[in-house]
Amino acid sequence: VISSEKNPSQSEAKIIFAALNQGLRIIEDHQLYAIIFKRIPLEHMTEAQTLKIGFDLYRPFSNITKRLFDILLALAALILLLIPFLLISTLIVLESGFPIFFRQLRYGRFGQTIKIYKFRSMTQKHNGELANSLNDPRITRIGKLLRITHLDELPQIWNILKGEMSFVGPRPEAKDIIETKDKEIPLIHLRHIVRPGLTGHAQIMQGKTLDGIDELKFKLSLDVFYIKNFNLFFDLWILCRTAFKILSSNW
Repeated sequence: VISSEKNPSQSEAKIIFAALNQGLRIIEDHQLYAIIFKRIPLEHMTEAQTLKIGFDLYRPFSNITKRLFDILLALAALILLLIPFLLISTLIVLESGFPIFFRQLRYGRFGQTIKIYKFRSMTQKHNGELANSLNDPRITRIGKLLRITHLDELPQIWNILKGEMSFVGPRPEAKDIIETKDKEIPLIHLRHIVRPGLTGHAQIMQGKTLDGIDELKFKLSLDVFYIKNFNLFFDLWILCRTAFKILSSNW
């Protein structure tokens, strides 16, 4: 393991080349950290230091297979979930009337604004505000069940079919969160160089959090690790872990 902070001296370089000739693997310290903790530590990094990590998004095979996987899975999900969608919609209308869906502006790929969809889980009077907890009196009975099981997120399958989102990627943040935190976390816009996801590496490793600076920084370090390493197998692993996490936490 070599330091990423300085270049090796001539004598150190000879030792490293000798190690290579013995079949040893040579990696930088930040790479080892990422392997062990599955995140890239960005807390004290500048934009210039972050560029040294390298972000090669020109991966035609991975990009094509990821998009094809998203389309096929989204179409299958819409067919399989048609009856549950109708049932949930009916329960929402019976309890609190229309509308069925809640729409919110979020940051998408390359910082473009996208409108994501959720099943409405709060009363119509207060639906434009965020709930502080599941005990918030503004959350309806069916809404509480939807939030616990994360079924309220399923309408975002439409965003996936439109190409605005992927099944796996950094979760799309609300515009006001990004716009108020970007001065304190300048690297937060790194999350927007790929499509946002229905679930993500950060959701598996960190879980649901508040929007404090330290939590957002930690989430960013996990999202950047995913951006550097995404592939179809990584996505499948995250989807399986997501299903397991939802089932184990609720049942």
